[in-house]
Amino acid sequence: MNELTTKPFSWFLLGAKDATAFRNCVSKNPTADLYYRHAMSCQYHCYEDGTLSQARLIDTALRKASSSQLTNNVVEMLFTSIQERVPLFDLNIHNQLWEIEYIGKFSYGMPVNDYSSSLFIKAGNKWIEYELQTNIALDILLVFSNLANGVSEHELLQIVRSHTDIHAILNDLVEERLIYPKTKKHKPLIFPYLRHLGHACLEISDGNTSVIFDPLESVSQPSVGTELNLLLQYTDAVFLSHAHWDHVHYQTLARLDRSKPLFVPKCSKPSPTNPPISKFLRSMGFSNIHECLPGSRYEIGKIEIFLHPFYGEPFGLDSYFDAFTFEVRCAGYRIFASVDACFDERGSMIPVLEQIAKEGTLDILFFGCTGQKHDPIWAAASPRRFSFELHGRPELVRYHANSHDIVSWCEILEPRIAIPYAGFSFDNPQERKTLFSTVEHQARISFHTWLKQLSISHPKWHVALEPLQSTNINLGVLRPLESILLQ
Repeated sequence: MNELTTKPFSWFLLGAKDATAFRNCVSKNPTADLYYRHAMSCQYHCYEDGTLSQARLIDTALRKASSSQLTNNVVEMLFTSIQERVPLFDLNIHNQLWEIEYIGKFSYGMPVNDYSSSLFIKAGNKWIEYELQTNIALDILLVFSNLANGVSEHELLQIVRSHTDIHAILNDLVEERLIYPKTKKHKPLIFPYLRHLGHACLEISDGNTSVIFDPLESVSQPSVGTELNLLLQYTDAVFLSHAHWDHVHYQTLARLDRSKPLFVPKCSKPSPTNPPISKFLRSMGFSNIHECLPGSRYEIGKIEIFLHPFYGEPFGLDSYFDAFTFEVRCAGYRIFASVDACFDERGSMIPVLEQIAKEGTLDILFFGCTGQKHDPIWAAASPRRFSFELHGRPELVRYHANSHDIVSWCEILEPRIAIPYAGFSFDNPQERKTLFSTVEHQARISFHTWLKQLSISHPKWHVALEPLQSTNINLGVLRPLESILLQ
């Protein structure tokens, strides 16, 4: 009997109000899903249904004027023109400074089981919508998990026999060829390696045990997403560094077995910028969740993981969230990944890196270096509020590390090898064909223009791992490994 599986495809859940807004605008703007697809993510799920669509209206209204023109009077006029359509927000003017603030309620834990919602699935150039009744959304997520693991047609029918809605969805997925017989097999690698799987997703293995960090499925490049889905079924543990949508990606996590060990930051105090990840995951059906604090050490097989503090991504004032950067010790090597860290209102990563440097030689540094800034500045804290609050803290306008930061980090850590990641890179076929046998033979500085500056400033070897490229960390040099997918 055939086993069925799915290839990566775009899908997301929306509450009824946001679903109506998305339905109305997607026909006019095919990229509207870029805004709405994260409404149910861990990062944004705590807001009331309708928040993102209303925030989008406010954003659109404010963009009608340049930042320099957004005086109190202009903002008041613009807000008044849409006020009836944005009841979850209110305009306040204090000390001659305007602020449009979210005034709705907050709740934690994926809310899809508390009210009716809609499932949107992209098939080719069209979106298929399914209106779901209460409690069905969680069942949908569990079905996706079973498909990712490979399930027989008979077993699948047993799973969904009580839900005619799910039958209809699966029939459409088969018709659109998003579900198909499972034919590819997994070939485990038998020696230590690390693998870049797109954006901030890394897999590290010692040959017997596998650990994955921050999985994010690629829909634009199905080969990357398919391989990640396979690896997620075999990995021994998954670490999620912080609650932002691209690190706790519920569409990717939906494919995981609900008993898989998940390691997440312990929430010190729930807030709109610091939603409790564990509660969100439990609402998805996960049961094996470990809440972690920076300074903790874990052993997964013979792989050691040390969690370090995270300072970074200030999204407006008072935007603290619990998170960790991480260090992995595997096969005698030390690997540190900075995730999205750099600095925030509380401090910077410099003291953290200085402490890591004191503990010995660092073999590999994975660093994020996008240099991203809040633009426009008044949207930095959206959807919590819209304001010019960062005018008083201009150092927080940039929220990601830039090349100058990385130069200083390399001077502190002196890594043998530095590798850029966490830059939403999922595919680069031309670069992927360029294989390297040792660092000396292939010290590529063409990954980004800023990497040239880094290579000049810091005379260490720098390489760029494209998604699906792996390196053997047991031989002391970087060697490309073949894809684990058997054709």
